[in-house]
Amino acid sequence: MSLFSSPLEAFLHWEKVIPDQTFLIQPINGKTKTYSYKDTGFEIRKIASKLKKMGLDKGSHVAILSKNCAHWMMADLAIMMAELISIPIYTSLTASAVEQVLNHSESKAIILGKLDDYNSIKKGIPNIPKIGVEIYGIEEEYSWEKIITEQIPEITIKLPNPSDTHTIIYTSGTSGDPKGVIHSVENIVNSIQTVQKIINLPKRPRLFSYLPLVHVAERLIWTYGLTIGAQFSYPENLLT
Repeated sequence: MSLFSSPLEAFLHWEKVIPDQTFLIQPINGKTKTYSYKDTGFEIRKIASKLKKMGLDKGSHVAILSKNCAHWMMADLAIMMAELISIPIYTSLTASAVEQVLNHSESKAIILGKLDDYNSIKKGIPNIPKIGVEIYGIEEEYSWEKIITEQIPEITIKLPNPSDTHTIIYTSGTSGDPKGVIHSVENIVNSIQTVQKIINLPKRPRLFSYLPLVHVAERLIWTYGLTIGAQFSYPENLLT
């Protein structure tokens, strides 16, 4: 396995080496939408540029509230590219718990993707910039699709330092208020190396993302998959 200094560096490598290979496969209403590495790079550069245009400084916190989907992973990459820190949130949380996580993490913006019942938790989101993905029925002040159409990609990509914070992963809150665990870039990279020693998948495998991406185990599989040029697909619903 090539040794990358960060998940972002891994994505940029595969985007350059295999730009036209399918990266993400998203089922929507019985059909599928595919994104190549090049397609993904196009979208995340625009989202990253928009986040920076919102005035978010390096190291600011941006939340992701979504079930597993292509846009969860693209949001994560865009946050990395904008030199920001991701705050993934369980979609099973109540509105009050979502509010608690957003306030405790001091999130400055939120990206809203695939959700079963957005209206039930919407009241828990404070007055911060919201980017909604319309193909999942999320309409907010900023539209992912409109950003992709109108935003000029003005991002200067800088790879993170090993000691930089990569993400803050909160617990599910089943035994009290959700608690955040800080993970550095170095911590993520070291964990990827450990997974590689245990699993040792071949390059460019096909992976099915089922366990919630907010969970540290699935987050590790996601970032590990990035380092080996994986293709990711997702369930449309529990029945599938």
